[in-house]
Amino acid sequence: MRFRARATEVLFAPAGPQHTLKSIRSPKISQDGRFFVNLKDSDNDTLGDHRIDPFIAIPHFMQSNRNEIVRGVGVTAFWTLVSRILGMVRDVVTAALFGLAAGGVMDAFVIAFRLPNLFRRLFGEGILSVSVLPAITEKIENDKPSAWQLISTLLGCVFLLMTLITLVGEVACMLLWCFSADDDIRLVAGLSAVMLPYLVFISLASIVSATLHALNRFGMPAFVPVILNSLWIGVVLWITSREQKDLHAAAYAIAATVFLGGLFQFIAQWAVLRSLGFRWGWNWVACRKSIKAIGKRFVPMAFGLAIFPLNVLVDTMIAWIFSAPADTTMSWWGGGLVYPLSEGTVAAIYFSERLIQFPVGLLGVAIGVVVFPTFSRQASQGDLKQLGTSLRNSMRGNLILAIPATAGLVLLAEPITTLLFEHGEFTQVDVMRTSQMITTYALGIWAYSLVPILVRGFYATGDSRTPVRLGLGVLI
Repeated sequence: MRFRARATEVLFAPAGPQHTLKSIRSPKISQDGRFFVNLKDSDNDTLGDHRIDPFIAIPHFMQSNRNEIVRGVGVTAFWTLVSRILGMVRDVVTAALFGLAAGGVMDAFVIAFRLPNLFRRLFGEGILSVSVLPAITEKIENDKPSAWQLISTLLGCVFLLMTLITLVGEVACMLLWCFSADDDIRLVAGLSAVMLPYLVFISLASIVSATLHALNRFGMPAFVPVILNSLWIGVVLWITSREQKDLHAAAYAIAATVFLGGLFQFIAQWAVLRSLGFRWGWNWVACRKSIKAIGKRFVPMAFGLAIFPLNVLVDTMIAWIFSAPADTTMSWWGGGLVYPLSEGTVAAIYFSERLIQFPVGLLGVAIGVVVFPTFSRQASQGDLKQLGTSLRNSMRGNLILAIPATAGLVLLAEPITTLLFEHGEFTQVDVMRTSQMITTYALGIWAYSLVPILVRGFYATGDSRTPVRLGLGVLI
C-alpha cells in the first residue's frame, strides 16, 4: 500500500484497482503502539479503522506538518510586515499632523486609544485566541458540527460580555464629560466614547481568527490589521490636505476610524469562515463545559501575555498625571511644585513604543501565533519531547533576528527618529525626547519578542500559573 500525508489528513490508496480513500483528521495510536487511521471514501462514507505502518506514516505526517508551519510563518510574517510598515507610515503622518504637544490633543488621543489598543494587543494578538484555540482545534479535529456550535456559542457569549463592558465604559465617559471642568479630561472622555465599540468587534474578530488558525488558514487573520492602518492613513492624509485644520476634530475623525477598522476586521474574517463551511448553531447546553473551561483559562492567561502592554499602560498613565505645559504648578498638590514632565511626554512614549513593536510584532508575535497550534497538538498527544524541540527552534529563530534588531535600535535611535518623524509639526526637540524613550525601550526587544513564544509553550501544556506569577512579579 502507499499513502502520503498532508496537513492532518492521510491519503491512502491500496494496491490494485485505482480508488482513493481519505482518512479523517488525527491518526490514532493504540495502547500496543499500532498506528490507525479512520478511512472514508470519496463520498465521505466511513470505511472503518485501518492499520498503517507507523515508520512510514509518521515521517510523512511530520514532514507535512513542518511544511505547513513554514507556509504559515511565511504568510503571517509577510502580512505582519506589511501591517507594521503601514503602521509605521500611520504613525509618521500622525506625528506630522499633531507633533508631540499640539495643545495636549495628542496626549489625550493616546490615553483614549490605550484601552482599545490594549484589547487589540491582548485579543487580536494573544490571550483570547490562545485560550480558545485548543478547544476549537480539538473540536475541529473530531467533529466539525460540534466545532461550529462551540464557535457560535463563544461568539454570542463574547458579544454579550463585551457589549456590557462597552456600555459601562460609555456611561463612565458620559459622567466624566458632564462633571469634569478640565478640557483635557473631557477630550479623553469624548475620544474614548467614540472608540469603545471597537472592543466588541476586535474581540469577535479574535475568535474568528483563532478558528481560522485551527483550520490552518493564516492569511486573512494576518491581513486584517492592514485594514485599520490603511483607513487611518487615508483619514490623516485627507485632514492634512485641508487648509484649515481643527486638531480636536481631527482626533475625533481618527477615533471613528479606529471603530470602523475593528468592524471591517471582523467582517473580512467572518466572510472567510463562512466560505469554509461555518454555519451558525448556538447551543449553550452542549457547549457550557467548554465555555467554562475557556473562561477559567482566560483570566490567568491575561497576565502572561499582557506584561509588556500593561507596563506601557502604567507608564502612560503616570506620564499623563505628572505632565503639563511648562512651568505649570500642581494645584492638586498644594500648588508648590511644578509638573516634572512636559506636555507631550505621553505622545513620546506612544511613538517610541510603536517603533519598538515593529520588530517585536514581526518576530515574536508572528512566530508565536503560527506555532501555537503545533504546540497544542503536540502537547495533547503527549509528545513533550517534540514540543520542546519546536519551542527551542522557534526561540532560536526569533533570537537570530531579535538581537541585531535590539542593537540596531539602541545605536540608531536618534537618526531613525529624525528620518521617520521630523516632519510637519514634529520638531527637533520632539525628536530628542522620543529618541531617548526609544533607546530605553529598545534594550528589551530581544526579551519582549520571546515572551509570546514562551507563554504559548506554557499554555500548550496546561500550565497557566507560571506565566501569571512571573507577570505579576514583573508588573509590580
